[in-house]
Amino acid sequence: MTQQLQLLCPAKLNLFLEVLGVRKDGYHDILSLMVKIDLFDTVEIKKHDRTLIQCNDPAVPVNERNTVYKAIAFLRKNGLYRDAHSFYIHKHIPHPSGLGGASSNAASVIRYFCPDTPKLDMNEIAYHVGGDVPFFLNGPAAVVSGIGEKVTPVEVKNPLYFVVLVPPVEIPTSRAYTEIDSWDYEKHLIEKKRSYTFSDLKKMIFNRFLEYYRWQNKAFLSYFDRFQEQVGEAGTCGMSGS
Repeated sequence: MTQQLQLLCPAKLNLFLEVLGVRKDGYHDILSLMVKIDLFDTVEIKKHDRTLIQCNDPAVPVNERNTVYKAIAFLRKNGLYRDAHSFYIHKHIPHPSGLGGASSNAASVIRYFCPDTPKLDMNEIAYHVGGDVPFFLNGPAAVVSGIGEKVTPVEVKNPLYFVVLVPPVEIPTSRAYTEIDSWDYEKHLIEKKRSYTFSDLKKMIFNRFLEYYRWQNKAFLSYFDRFQEQVGEAGTCGMSGS
């Protein structure tokens, strides 16, 4: 019998997200407070004669652009993976949505083959696998900076419940960053603490991309305004693009 296992890959939300500027290498420095949420992809892993990636969503690439492929390449490069497996990604996290599904897929695979994640080079992972991957290796809640490689786990003292709306509107992350690069704006910062209460989080909810989305896309504006009418001022944009 072929042994098979299944990994859970949670989604995430950005409760706070500021773009601090573009770097010389073209990447952007950010400051974010991220939390994992109970919405999951799964990745099924089986021994195979070669590395094979498949997905139930035809919109997800299954070649070298796939983050699981990049994760395996990272592990091979560092001598942490020498076998061959098939990886079947069951998408339940909408793609694309900015909820981090692809990065979570990669992080779950890295953690499975290398459980001692603190010894890994988060800078290399952020550059070569995905900027959100270090967070998924360190959550469930964290202040994240740099391009995503600097992760400081934090405690959220109250249970959090979210209503997540994913409108059928696709706004490429790269386009949003390019537009924001041309803006002149005062940077929002957050008080870095070891733990946050619900009251703390409610006061700091912010997303730099929200202004861009509302200006750029009338369909998004319509969805967001109706959403905020239902949930009040706590309604916000929880991602950086799609």
